Amino acid sequence: MRDYVTRQERDAFTAARERTLREGLALAPAARVQVSEDLWDEFVRERKPAKPWTRTFGTFEEYDQWRRQ
Repeated sequence: MRDYVTRQERDAFTAARERTLREGLALAPAARVQVSEDLWDEFVRERKPAKPWTRTFGTFEEYDQWRRQ
């Protein structure tokens, strides 16, 4: 039962992640930059980051390759 629930949660997370990536990649490059900046602003709120950075991907395959490194 635990394995089944764990697999379902993992599958749901994977599907949501892929959907989010596809939606993001469908945006125009300028819109992607804006989303990245907005997310960064939300992340660093109340924090002082040492060195901010943003990583973008043109395709899901590029993201997947980067993630596996």
